[in-house]
Amino acid sequence: MKKKETSGSHPTSPGDQLGSGNRTGLIARVGILAAVGVVLGYVSLQIPLFGSQVALDFSHLATMIAAVFLGPFAGGATGLIIGIPPSIRFGNFLIFPLKAVTGILVAWLMRWLKIPFLAIIIGYIPESLLTYLTLSVWGIPYPLPWPVVSVILVKAWIEIGIIAAVVELLWRSPLKKYVYYPPVTTNPFDRKATTLKSQETAEGFSRFAQLLQEGLFTEEEWSRFKRSTLDRPTANSEESAQAIWTLYQLFKQGALSESEFNTKKWEILGRL
Repeated sequence: MKKKETSGSHPTSPGDQLGSGNRTGLIARVGILAAVGVVLGYVSLQIPLFGSQVALDFSHLATMIAAVFLGPFAGGATGLIIGIPPSIRFGNFLIFPLKAVTGILVAWLMRWLKIPFLAIIIGYIPESLLTYLTLSVWGIPYPLPWPVVSVILVKAWIEIGIIAAVVELLWRSPLKKYVYYPPVTTNPFDRKATTLKSQETAEGFSRFAQLLQEGLFTEEEWSRFKRSTLDRPTANSEESAQAIWTLYQLFKQGALSESEFNTKKWEILGRL
């Protein structure tokens, strides 16, 4: 009976399921993107706009690339790291956790929307609201007048719009393959199937070795079997060996002639 295939209750995104080797590659990419984000943030922060509390900041480009292409962990970790320099400059310790949350949220939205531009725009809304609260309501690090806060928010949304457009273009371009890191599935059913196939192939080798010792195979037939099984592993090895063994028993009992036995044997070997 054919087994019913099952799937998860929600779609997955890059970086969701990772083996140990993939984790190393993922962390390396996070490190590279975080470094790029810090540099972008440092360079853009050197261009003050309306006073010391308003400056350009394109460091979130690294966060969004990590979130869209690499998943929640990468988006959150990159956002956390790139948020440290502006937190120190402006004395607002909430900046880096807000950026981390944005990275995680954008990655989760990408699971469902599959459109980077929309995921980034929607994912940035909570950070924008909390930025307003910290600067205007809670006064962290100190209260700012509404005109200044409004300029900061408008500037931030312009930056996010540009970043979203850039990431969308990157997502649709051939350069995507240099950033995207496909996950290696760790589905336990896949591992079980692989293990079972290996066991069946090993049992097939053992059974055929017994047939070789019984003199039912020539060296040429044995070599042919090994080549076909090693080049194209199959779970039919054990079944084929069992079929040949059954035919041999019939031959010994006189139910099959030697020519009939050899003909059937070659037919089975030809299917491997």
